Amino acid sequence: MAGQFAGLSDILHDLSLEFAAVEGYDEARAERVIEALSAEGLTVADCSCRTGEVSGMIVEIEIVVGKKTALSKTLLLRVVNRACGRYFEDPELSFEGDRARVVMCEMPLYDLEIGSAQHVCDNGELCGDCLNYFRGGMGSTVALISDGMGCGGRAAVDANMAVSIMSKLCKAGLSYDCALAVTNSSLMIKSEEESLATMDLIDFNCFTGRVRLMKAGACTTYVKKNGKLLQKEMPSLPLGILNEARFSKEDVLLTKDDWIVMVSDGVMIGSPEWIEKLILSWRDGSAEQLAARIVNEAQKRRRNDHDDDITAIAIRVAENG
Repeated sequence: MAGQFAGLSDILHDLSLEFAAVEGYDEARAERVIEALSAEGLTVADCSCRTGEVSGMIVEIEIVVGKKTALSKTLLLRVVNRACGRYFEDPELSFEGDRARVVMCEMPLYDLEIGSAQHVCDNGELCGDCLNYFRGGMGSTVALISDGMGCGGRAAVDANMAVSIMSKLCKAGLSYDCALAVTNSSLMIKSEEESLATMDLIDFNCFTGRVRLMKAGACTTYVKKNGKLLQKEMPSLPLGILNEARFSKEDVLLTKDDWIVMVSDGVMIGSPEWIEKLILSWRDGSAEQLAARIVNEAQKRRRNDHDDDITAIAIRVAENG
């Protein structure tokens, strides 16, 4: 109970930090958006254009919709691009009653090509590893891997629970430290049996190229930067052991054609030289092909009497447009 209430306190603290991080509101651009949409026959109830410390502009529009009102994403994108003098990504729409909420984020400098692959221990039905990747807020992309203790159903439950809770909290806008604390607390109270799971997470800012590596008991992440390979080993404890879970963190600045490779410990067989050479020599293949190659090579190198769940996520940095 104490852990859950502490998590709630952290959530409120994160909300205050998010409001404080807003650099300002551009009222002139908001007025231009309202005028431009009104000229297209739309009734705009409210509009805000705000900028953050490490992100571009975010436009939020509230439109009054009737039974015959049709909202075209193409129209919204064209009008807002012209009114703001910037390029935005496709709008996200949500509806409640007679109001439509439109959220548009400025198109960042970088985009990511992401590929993943998995092997289930002994070719079973349930994988003790779980992965996810998604667009976060403020121009970030998030990828994460969790490795449950052991193999089979119990490990699969722990890993999937950790990834599911972590992903939902991050998408809701909580900080990673706060989301980790709530996830850790949830694992500890889910049953009387011991529940352990690692958490390996990266946050890539598509405006700046900064990637933050965060680990809780996870194994090495490989970063290929300017043709050189960096091994990021960051000692930490997995979730489910202590009442307080903490990330080990490190930041790296990346640019076009740099790579990030995240793996579960099923890949780490014997000497790591083979995976280092593979990543360094990878040139023309896609991120999906690299992830599959890593998983296949790891399978070949395992002893016949011992298998494990294997997961790999490969990420290539590309420029937008």
